[in-house]
Amino acid sequence: MPLEILETVFAHVRSDDTDLYFGSVPHSYNFEAGFLSWVVVSHICHYWRECALGMKRLWCVIQLRNRTSFASSAAATFLQRSYPLNITLYHNTYFFPSGAVSSLIDAFYASLAENRDRIAGIYLKGMVHQTAWMLLQEDLVNTVEIVVLCDSPIRFLENR
Repeated sequence: MPLEILETVFAHVRSDDTDLYFGSVPHSYNFEAGFLSWVVVSHICHYWRECALGMKRLWCVIQLRNRTSFASSAAATFLQRSYPLNITLYHNTYFFPSGAVSSLIDAFYASLAENRDRIAGIYLKGMVHQTAWMLLQEDLVNTVEIVVLCDSPIRFLENR
């Protein structure tokens, strides 16, 4: 299969994931839809996987959420694989991470701060992790949109 067609297949599945998962930003999110199914599709065969790894545009949408235990390390991988392209971050959390998970989130946001000139959009929902809030205080010169949705006044996930 030609690389251009394969890239179109991955991009279509990825865009379906993002549209279903995040809905119409910023108003209606649907955080229960499929998550990263395009990565699963990339594992059909070795050739497809190698092609997906080389397609930087596929890795530009970074999604973090509660139910993904590997979310922070996956987000860091997406940040690396998408380099030097702009990225969009969606972070949804409703619990207080502890220990190693909190450290991974801190490390990811530190990496994101180092790459702040690559951030095109940030969408935060639920509780805002303290390191995410610190990132929002930075000069984000290339960021087009920042959306923070909370059901009450901003609650911070404090490092514990």
